[in-house]
Amino acid sequence: METTKTPNVRAEEIDPAIENANSEECNLSILMNADGLVFSILRNDVPKFIVLGDYQRKKDAVDIASLFNFKSQLQGDFANYSIGYSTPKFAVVPQTLFDSSKLKEYASFQFELNEDEELYYDELSTHGIVVVFSIPNDVKEHLENNFHGVSFNHSASFGISYYLNLYKNIPGQHIHANCWAGNVELIAINNGKLLLSTVFSYETNEDLLYYILNVFEQLEMNPETVPLKISGELEKHFESWRLLEKYIRFVEVEDRPANYQYSHEFKNLPEHRYNRVFQAATCVL
Repeated sequence: METTKTPNVRAEEIDPAIENANSEECNLSILMNADGLVFSILRNDVPKFIVLGDYQRKKDAVDIASLFNFKSQLQGDFANYSIGYSTPKFAVVPQTLFDSSKLKEYASFQFELNEDEELYYDELSTHGIVVVFSIPNDVKEHLENNFHGVSFNHSASFGISYYLNLYKNIPGQHIHANCWAGNVELIAINNGKLLLSTVFSYETNEDLLYYILNVFEQLEMNPETVPLKISGELEKHFESWRLLEKYIRFVEVEDRPANYQYSHEFKNLPEHRYNRVFQAATCVL
């Protein structure tokens, strides 16, 4: 059976201002997972997000290479690249305890490494954290072929860095949930310090509720006072959102990164859906 080369386009928004944009004054951010990729272009001189694309594979009918067809439309080199892979297979290690020769050991505590995967790590030196993660070899090959010489990271590294910077001088407890493709990524901050960064896969609304409430309980956070801020594919009219509201007093839509403009072309997109790719564009790891 011949594979289809055209991915499912869930969003493709381009600001007319792109005609006046110089790629060397723009940031390109890409977040990829097993099911597809999302990318954005940030024009630094405004600063304004002017392009957003969301391309998904049609199960096994689309090969990975087709997801990168958009790259043929991009001309020139960008000022900065932020490329991340989203997967539940990662572990957070304190930098003081980190030894690059023990990657398999760190990984074994959190996930099973397959033969077709390689281990990498992100050093978030400013925050004293190292993120160890795996990437499938075919994904690594396409990233290297399409972005020669550009480093790639785990998407959690962008989230951790963003929230730690956001709450650096803001005391209190904060939990953020980013939902995508049957996964929920939870990041918890207490008084500017990272308490937890993890990903759970879920199938039912009850699964999602259980994992989130369990995090509240394990971290001794009160669901009556600590808000849950949501980004990604979960929306207010979903049954899962309404179920969360029964047990957590403050279930809120997460704001987009402040101090940036967003193209009018994005007006029909949910405000919180693509926050992580916007966050990635604003972080320097």
